[in-house]
Amino acid sequence: MGVCSSEVSEPQSTPIKNTVVLLGSAGSGKSTLSKQLLISFGAGFSEGDYASFGRIIRTRVLEYMQTLIEESKTLHERAKKSGGGSAASAEEKSMMSEAKFELGEKGVEMAETVLKADAYVENANPLSGINSVGELIAELWKNTGIQAVYSQRKHFKKRLNENAKFFLDKVKDIAHQDYRPTVEDILRCRQRTVGHIECAIEYQGMDCSVYDLGGQWDERRSWIPFINRCSSILFVVDTSSYDESLQEDRKKNKMSDALLLFEQIASMKAVERKPIVLFLNKMDLFTEKIKEVPINRCEEFAEYEGDLHDEEENLEYITGAFFSRAPAPKNARRILMHHCLCALDTEAVSKIFESVLSSIVQTSLERGGLLRT
Repeated sequence: MGVCSSEVSEPQSTPIKNTVVLLGSAGSGKSTLSKQLLISFGAGFSEGDYASFGRIIRTRVLEYMQTLIEESKTLHERAKKSGGGSAASAEEKSMMSEAKFELGEKGVEMAETVLKADAYVENANPLSGINSVGELIAELWKNTGIQAVYSQRKHFKKRLNENAKFFLDKVKDIAHQDYRPTVEDILRCRQRTVGHIECAIEYQGMDCSVYDLGGQWDERRSWIPFINRCSSILFVVDTSSYDESLQEDRKKNKMSDALLLFEQIASMKAVERKPIVLFLNKMDLFTEKIKEVPINRCEEFAEYEGDLHDEEENLEYITGAFFSRAPAPKNARRILMHHCLCALDTEAVSKIFESVLSSIVQTSLERGGLLRT
C-alpha cells in the first residue's frame, strides 16, 4: 500500500514524525539494516564515520586472528587427548587429527607476536608497527593449520563472526596506512550496540527516527520505554541461526530465543495496535545451510514434516512459527508483515524499506485521522 494511491484530507505543512524501533537478538543484523536505512533514506556516512569504522575493522581483524590462534591451541589439545580412539568415527578421526592444527615453527613464532599485539591502542593502527602485524596476519591466514582451525569454527568456544573471512582475505589493504573502508566494509563491520543508536531518515514528507537497540540479554531491560513510544516495530531474525547457540548461554538455541523474544514483545499491551514487521535476515547463509542442516535441529521446529531442503517451504514454516506467537488482540487490528532479505544487499533492502516505510506512513496517517480509507 502506498500513500500516493490514497486520499489525504489536507496537505501538511510540517513533516509527520514517526519512531521506529529495530529489535531482535544480538547478531541478527539490526545494525546492518540501520546502516542501510542511513544510506538509502538518510545522510549516509560522514568522513568521521569512515575513519571510525576503519579503526573498528582493523581491531576486528586482529581479534579474528587472535581467536583463530587461541582455538588452534584448544583444538590441538583436544586432538591430542582424544587420540582418535577406536570408538571414533572416520570423520571424527579426520577432524581431530592433531597434525591438522599444527602451525609449524615459523607459524608458532608469528602467532605469538600476533597474540601480544594490542588491539586497543588509542588512535593507532594495531596492524602496523615494528612487527608489521598486518603482514603476519596475512601470512598466518594462508597457513594450512589456521585454515584447518577456521573449518572447525562452529565448534569454537568464542564465536567467530561470519564476516571474518571477508576481512582476513583483504588484511593487507586494511593494514595500509591510507586504508579507507568501502561501504561494503562498513556494512559487514560488526559492532555491538550498547544502549541505543538513533538514525534519522526522511521518506515522502515523513521524518522518522529509527532506534537500533542492543540485543544482548543485559540490554533488553532498556527496551520498554522505546517500545511504549514507538509507532512501528521492525523485528530482525538471523534465519540461519536455527542450529546455533547463544553467546550468553551456550545451552540455549538462538532461534528459540528469537521466537520467545518475539512472543514477549507481541504480547505487550503497548504493541497491540502497532505494525510489526518481521525481517528474516541472512538469507544468503540460510540458503546454503539448509542444503546440509535441516531446520528441525531447532527444538521449536521439531515437528516440521515438509521437504527439508525446500527453501520456500522452510521459510513459510518459520514465518508461521513467529506469527503464531502474535495472536490478534481483542478489539484491535493487528498489522503483521514479513520480508526475507540479506541485509548486505543494498538495492534489495532499499526496495523492501520503500514498501515498509510506505505502509508505516499510511498507518500513521490513518491513525492520526488524516487519511480516509
